[in-house]
Amino acid sequence: MKLNCVLVEGDPVARKVLEGYVAQLPDIAFVAVFGDMQAAYPYLDQHAVDVLYAAVPLAEARGKVYGTENLPALVLLSKDAEMASIAFEADAVDFLVKPCSLERFRHSVYKVQRWLSGAAGKPMPVAEKKLPYFFVKSDLNFVRVDIDKICLVEGVENYVRIYCEDKTIMVLCTMKHIGTMLNLHRFLRIHRSYIVNMDKVEQVMQHQFYIGDKVVPVGKSYRKPVAETLKEQFLLH
Repeated sequence: MKLNCVLVEGDPVARKVLEGYVAQLPDIAFVAVFGDMQAAYPYLDQHAVDVLYAAVPLAEARGKVYGTENLPALVLLSKDAEMASIAFEADAVDFLVKPCSLERFRHSVYKVQRWLSGAAGKPMPVAEKKLPYFFVKSDLNFVRVDIDKICLVEGVENYVRIYCEDKTIMVLCTMKHIGTMLNLHRFLRIHRSYIVNMDKVEQVMQHQFYIGDKVVPVGKSYRKPVAETLKEQFLLH
């Protein structure tokens, strides 16, 4: 898998080093390079990008990028190693301490490739122990969520919104974490921000899933793998 990447790096020396690394690796290409996030936003709005390498504060990198449909994986770069824990809590795929070596950058590329191959439009791996329900903490309460009543899950910044047949719950956690709690073989990730329960899907049309009164878009980078999964596993031949 060759990655189409955007680099945001304000330091021209660091930018040149990273561009030199990319020139030596066959599995990655910078399709656009910017000095700051404000300049990168219009491009990210209009183009499907696999990964964003961003040497900017986490809040700035997540801001508008995480509100767009063309949502890339995020790799943060910083001279401050203490930002690593914050980055991973916010679901960044990787964190690079500047200056990084070619081998460390190469490892980051492999890590993103593995993450994308497991996340884009494929049934999520089955949890080691399947449960018919789980509990989540909402405000000061513990709320039971019956898995067969979940219609879809939506990622909203650092939260997930769980839409059930009988209620909607907002929970402080990542999409990756809640995925491990689901009865995963019937759930399909169709967007960086959406996981749908295939048992609740009524119709799929023009890159949109219809679930009750909800219309859920398929992310552009997910369209091909989602179509292949639907054809292979859910289409009557």
